[in-house]
Amino acid sequence: RTNSLAQVLKQKGYTSAFFHGGKNGTMNFDAYTASAGFDYYFGMREYNNDDDFDGSWGIWDEPYLRYCATEISKLKTPFLSSIFTLSSHHPFKLPQAYKNTFPKNGLDIAPCIGYTDYALRQFFYCAQQKPWYKNTLFVIVPDHTANSNDPFYANALGQHAIPIVFFAPDNAFKGHSSTLIQHMDIMPSLLDTLGFDLPFFAFGNSVFKPLKNRMA
Repeated sequence: RTNSLAQVLKQKGYTSAFFHGGKNGTMNFDAYTASAGFDYYFGMREYNNDDDFDGSWGIWDEPYLRYCATEISKLKTPFLSSIFTLSSHHPFKLPQAYKNTFPKNGLDIAPCIGYTDYALRQFFYCAQQKPWYKNTLFVIVPDHTANSNDPFYANALGQHAIPIVFFAPDNAFKGHSSTLIQHMDIMPSLLDTLGFDLPFFAFGNSVFKPLKNRMA
C-alpha cells in the first residue's frame, strides 16, 4: 500500500490527474497512477494527434503543455495535477521549427533544455489566462540530473543535486534557500502549505517548518 498525495487530498475533495505525453504504458506511469489513486491519466493516446509525435518518446513538450493547461481547466476544483515532460531526453531531438533556435553550449542536451524551458514558459502564459491560476501552487522539479559542463556535477554529490522550485502567483514564496531537501519532502511541504489537518504518512518533512520541529 502507498499513501499518495492524490489519495490524501481526495479526503478533502480534490480531483487528481497525471499528464505524460509519452506512449501509454511508458515506465508504467498509467498503471502506477491508477494504483496511487489518481482519477485521470492523460497520455499520448488521450492526446490523440500523432502529428505532434517526436518519433521516439511521445508528444513534443510545447503542444503537450498547452494541451495540459486546457485539460486542467476541465477538472473539478480543487485539483491536483502532475505533468511529466519528455523532450529533454535522449535522443535529444527538436521540432524542425526550432532546430537552430537554442544554443548548444557544447552539449547535445542543451538545445532540448532550452526548448523545454520555452515550452514551460508557454504553459505559464496559457495558465495565466485560466481562473485557477492565481489560486494554484506550482512545484517545478526534475527527476534527476543530466549532462553538464559544470565541474560541480562531475562528482557523487553533484550527480544527485537538483533544484526544487515552489511558485505561487501571489508571491507567497520569495528568495532562495540552500536547505537540503529531497523529492520525498514535497508531499508534506504541500500539505503543510494547505493547512492539511488529517493524519497521513510520509517519509519526508515539510521544508516550511523549522529544522528543530522536523522529524529526523
